[in-house]
Amino acid sequence: MAELPPTMQPTPQITQQEETADSTTSKNLPSRLADGCRDLHRSNDTHRCDHVREHCGTDEYNIGVFNYLKLYYCSFPKALSSIFASTVLLFSFAGLGKTAADFLSPNLYTISKALQLSDHLAGLTLLAIGNSAADILGTFKALSVGSAELAISELIGATLFVLTVVVGSICIIHPFKVPAAHHTRDSISYLLVLVVVEIALQIGTLTIAMASCLVSIYIIYVIIAVVNHSWMKFSQKKKMTAARIRSNFDRLSPSLSPIDTNREDSPSCIETLEDASEQETQMNNELERYFSAHPEEEPEFPVPVQTGSYGLKVLLKELSHHTSRFNSSKQPSLNSFDIERDGSDERITGESEEDAGIDDNRRLHPLASQGAFFMNRSLLWEALSMLLPTWDINQHPLQKVLFVLTYPANVALSFTAPVREKALTHASNVVHSTNAFTLTSTSQESLTSIEERYNIRLDLMIYKLQFVCGTTMLAFMHSSYSQSFLIVAVSVTLCSSLISYICLPSRCPQFESQMLAFRLWNYIGSVLGFIISIHWISIFATEVIAILKQYALILRLSDEIMGFTVFAMGNSVGDLVSNLTIASMGMPLMAFAACFGGPLLSLCSLGLSALVMMSKTSSHSITLSTSRTLKLNVLVIILVLIFMNVYYSISHNKADKRLGVILIFFWIFTVSGSAYMEIR
Repeated sequence: MAELPPTMQPTPQITQQEETADSTTSKNLPSRLADGCRDLHRSNDTHRCDHVREHCGTDEYNIGVFNYLKLYYCSFPKALSSIFASTVLLFSFAGLGKTAADFLSPNLYTISKALQLSDHLAGLTLLAIGNSAADILGTFKALSVGSAELAISELIGATLFVLTVVVGSICIIHPFKVPAAHHTRDSISYLLVLVVVEIALQIGTLTIAMASCLVSIYIIYVIIAVVNHSWMKFSQKKKMTAARIRSNFDRLSPSLSPIDTNREDSPSCIETLEDASEQETQMNNELERYFSAHPEEEPEFPVPVQTGSYGLKVLLKELSHHTSRFNSSKQPSLNSFDIERDGSDERITGESEEDAGIDDNRRLHPLASQGAFFMNRSLLWEALSMLLPTWDINQHPLQKVLFVLTYPANVALSFTAPVREKALTHASNVVHSTNAFTLTSTSQESLTSIEERYNIRLDLMIYKLQFVCGTTMLAFMHSSYSQSFLIVAVSVTLCSSLISYICLPSRCPQFESQMLAFRLWNYIGSVLGFIISIHWISIFATEVIAILKQYALILRLSDEIMGFTVFAMGNSVGDLVSNLTIASMGMPLMAFAACFGGPLLSLCSLGLSALVMMSKTSSHSITLSTSRTLKLNVLVIILVLIFMNVYYSISHNKADKRLGVILIFFWIFTVSGSAYMEIR
């Protein structure tokens, strides 16, 4: 016992060092104990568990479902803990991409249609938020736990990755001509945002004025884009009117030759000018050329090509569903709701006997209600089975890997987040085709073709289940763990079940008078799906941040290098795959246009997140303790943008393979240099 005091003497010295370090960096940390956690490696291996328990339980590190530092140093063997954390990291990244692509963006697109926004404006506002939701919410979460460096480094790393690796890969796969006006507008906006970020990094503070400037730049960018788009449409309508007048005059002239009907301003080409700008027209032409060469792959639903990354994902999803239907007789996934028909088991579609209900003779029968009960129970059981993702052995091996990684997120989202876009489109087609004054044989045949692959009653039953599960999940997440927690959860479940049974629609409307209530409840479902998707993205982003902070502490790396590399690439891999797939299909301009709106909004969202955090803490600035590496990376992005504009002016707006190789080399050189500076 006499030897104990000498062994305890280093503790006051460490505490004194912590207090000294705290006086210089306390503005960047939520508490003094966080600094003590960063002194983990000063302790012996045998005492690190005690150090973690004492100093690493703050909001900066204990933010996820698990405390990964405790798992690593106290609970499990280090190898097993590392494997577990890496697995959760992969599932979280996959969940971020799955939520944003298949649940958040479709609901935002439905909301944009309810607000009567054009595809162009929706792509710059609501859908841009959906495409960048992982970056936006990850930034906000990182700022809320005092990791501003991780937030900024992730945004800068993702921007550099998209502008170099993604754009460079598109140039290598399929060279194309860049629309000069749109690219100049995007480049100027990027340069302004990067200059503001670089100033904030140089002075080490993000002030209210700088944060407001970032938000204002994106608002001005959207206004300029919308005004330019409206002016282009106005000018093209004037050209269309003049061309129609000229074509009517030429129609009276005997000198009209057959080849004149193929002019660009002829009536056959005029209609394509009415609702699209020059860039949008070129993207539509890319789609037409692809589908003229691959008519068997043309999707049944229109693709919103003006909506950036969401348009790419819609196109890829429709093509993948069409390919799976064309090559396999297996039942597709939940999103397509395709119906199989064979001699023994025929699933009745939305407007057949099942949707028409029980006929008059069965209604008079005393056992009619019992038959309806068993039919609804069968439909409920089928809906539950449809909510579980199904394994397809005919898929590509990479698709199978993606299926495994996204399975937990897919199950959770399928049961809680409704997506109502297809139901609204189908109901609108049904109402228009069954109108007695507009019914035609062509529309009826088209409707029947769609009904053979889509069961709207099954979709509406799934919506009811999602409504109950989604509202219950929100009650769980926003209730405190007290004695009334179970009462609140049960009450919400019962109330939502009653609402879904009484109020939510069970059948497709037949007439326009029935569409108002149908649209209202489906729009409510879209808003609910949007809110729940935001919650799931926040959960996945929180786990990513918690694991990255653990790795940074264990490997003795800074938050900047983890955000610039792992965090940035994890959030950008999905965009890389989508853009490369679209470019390889012969639509490089569409892929190129999707590379600019999302990263720009992500950078500008830093200002909005900072303003929210400053309003919560009643402060006037956020202190940034960033490394020289991050400042140099911002300068590299500015250099890349300047180089791209100079290259386009020399090559007559041609994006070729040479440019792609140079851009990828920029990224490799920057990442390698950042890693070297971090290790040194």
